[in-house]
Amino acid sequence: MKMNPDTWMDMEYEITRSNQEVETVRMCTEFRSLAYSVFFYLQIISIIIIALNFVLREICSKLIDWVGYKTQTKRQAKMAKLEFTASFINTAFIPLLINANMQEQPIPNNLKGPFPDFNSDFFRYFGALLITTMLINMVYPIVEFCMFYVIRLITRLRDSSCTLNRYRTKSTSVHQYIERRGGPVYYI
Repeated sequence: MKMNPDTWMDMEYEITRSNQEVETVRMCTEFRSLAYSVFFYLQIISIIIIALNFVLREICSKLIDWVGYKTQTKRQAKMAKLEFTASFINTAFIPLLINANMQEQPIPNNLKGPFPDFNSDFFRYFGALLITTMLINMVYPIVEFCMFYVIRLITRLRDSSCTLNRYRTKSTSVHQYIERRGGPVYYI
């Protein structure tokens, strides 16, 4: 390792690649690239978890509609319980199991994650993943509302031949007009 006397930021070290080539790398550059890649992968994993939660919520909604409840209150209560359970399992339980190393436990399993115990590395990785997922979950309802509003706005513009005049329409009945202007049901 060569040390530049002017600054520690220019510290260099040599890496021997698999083909026996020796490459000199600046330490801060290597660290920064690794830090960016870890940050990028955590963001991707969080977005995948959010997308799976959205898909699970839609599946749960379709199942609840298929079962059919007499009142909207019962439907909402069952939907909330089912969505919470599915989101909890997907957001907290499955990543916890994937990262766990359970080879020393008496139960037969194939869980060979990188963390055999709840140590600082586990909390540094899993905590960052969980907090990032929860922060995205915090902003996602606003994004989802805006997304569905844009879909409704596009439907309205198509109905009124690209004008915002609500009295100009291609609808031939009141029911068609209400369906095009109101959009689908948005469950909170």
